[in-house]
Amino acid sequence: MLKRVFGTGIALGLVTVMALPFAREIYHRHEVGRQLSGMLDSPDRAAFAGWNGSALSFVETLRDRCVRVHGGNANECGRYRIVSR
Repeated sequence: MLKRVFGTGIALGLVTVMALPFAREIYHRHEVGRQLSGMLDSPDRAAFAGWNGSALSFVETLRDRCVRVHGGNANECGRYRIVSR
């Protein structure tokens, strides 16, 4: 009986540890989507929906694009820095 309870506890702990990165990415995707909802145009929304990387790497891509377009103007690109931290 004790062996069975101990084995079940270890199995649940292992499943929890394995699911943690997926749960973290789901949380980040939700937060990035929520914070950027008013800033993204329709092509960027479609790009985010189809993005295969992490949500934070998508924000980094947007920030890099903003830096190239605006020449590193911190006022224009600051909104992406806030989201990514």
